[in-house]
Amino acid sequence: MRFIHTLWTFSPYLDAPSYVTIFSTCTYHLHHNRPNAWSHRKWTCKQIMKNNDSFERKHEYRTELLSWSQEEINTCIRIAEKYPKNYYAWTHRRYSIETVMGLGACYAHEYGQNIDHIIAREALKQELESIQKWLQTHVSDHSAAHYGGVILRLMIIHNKECKDTLSYQHKIDNEVKVETKHKPIDDVLQENMILCRDLIDKFASNEVIWIWRRISSKIHLEYLRDGLHLALLNQFVQEEIDDVMKHHLNKDCVSEKEDHKRCILFGTTYILWLLASLRRSYQFFSLENEGEN
Repeated sequence: MRFIHTLWTFSPYLDAPSYVTIFSTCTYHLHHNRPNAWSHRKWTCKQIMKNNDSFERKHEYRTELLSWSQEEINTCIRIAEKYPKNYYAWTHRRYSIETVMGLGACYAHEYGQNIDHIIAREALKQELESIQKWLQTHVSDHSAAHYGGVILRLMIIHNKECKDTLSYQHKIDNEVKVETKHKPIDDVLQENMILCRDLIDKFASNEVIWIWRRISSKIHLEYLRDGLHLALLNQFVQEEIDDVMKHHLNKDCVSEKEDHKRCILFGTTYILWLLASLRRSYQFFSLENEGEN
């Protein structure tokens, strides 16, 4: 404890890169679930970016930023693996990915929008894939499910910012080149829902997996609602209800080893939530129409 206090006291005088290595070791073994330790690690990361000149150079900042972010994410993964359900590790992981998004946006206008696209798109894609795999082996990790929701929302925000950036640049330069190799956000959301259904098929009586499905559905519904896609929204809700009715509320489709009551409870609750969300979406569309009239 005295060693940790000494590090905190003299940290402003230490070289940031070497200091963060020392502090990481202390975090792993002594204070993996202490808010002060994680807050101090966040402060250290800010000092690294503030004092590292490569973050201010056009040709080096992207590599340095991704390298820093990946190292922090790997640290969070190791701690979450060793100490399950570690809220602070997931919160720090969120800070890392949001920092990538924020710095990428700051440099977008100065260095060109393509750099911003590459940083954000690749980082978010890797994080979503990581969460999808994580939940297959950590089916009780609430923090992971909620972090996945953060990633999906960031992907939607990034998609909108890309469109706005391209629209703005097109006005001042008719030769803007648009990259087309990445998947549209609609496909990403749809594929994620398919993976959610696959997870439910394997862990139908696990609450966290149903929470992850609800989080994913909520974000998908909001995306369709904000885009004023009423027909697609109706179709999405109907497909979700049909899937739950067919695979989880039919006792013949449930394994004898699973908890039937929990499966039926979660499935029924999810359908009721879908119908309530659909009703709120109709209210949203009604207000929009009234505003136009």
